Amino acid sequence: MATDDRWNDEPDDRYRDELPRDPIGTAKSKVLIPAIGLIVAGVLGIGLTGWGFVQLQNMPAAMADANNKFASDPKLNAKQKQDAANLMNQIGDIVQKGGIVFYGINLIVALLVIFGGVQILTLSSRGFGIAAAILALIPCLNGCYQWLLATPFAIWAIVVLVNPVVKAGFDAKARGPRGDAA
Repeated sequence: MATDDRWNDEPDDRYRDELPRDPIGTAKSKVLIPAIGLIVAGVLGIGLTGWGFVQLQNMPAAMADANNKFASDPKLNAKQKQDAANLMNQIGDIVQKGGIVFYGINLIVALLVIFGGVQILTLSSRGFGIAAAILALIPCLNGCYQWLLATPFAIWAIVVLVNPVVKAGFDAKARGPRGDAA
């Protein structure tokens, strides 16, 4: 049974002659910008998540204001006013509970993207870097602005991380300065 070499993490021998003399330095130069971009997107995600949690705290007051507008509207009868108040209360409850879950997931993803960016930047874990870049590409797990910023850097990071020269840099860093496994 033949093995599939596409998923092998070992450096490809076809590129052995093309590898630079300083694979760590070369890899660091190639991953620098996408790694920093992922870190910045993650920090932005934390900021936006914090802002979202602040907005959730203002939700009851916003719902009360909406209920007051419906209650003072002379065009609505008593039943319509009551129905509007019930609907606004239901919407407020759903947004409050769903928002906590949504922003909690956003916070976790933002932290993972930052950690993955640091792993890429320090040439520590190529696999976690790829996983973090993929997480950054999923729009429903990130805030909109974070996703828009993270997308080009995440794609760039994935492209760079599958480069044989960068793989060799990660391998050389893992072996340590004397060439043995760290």
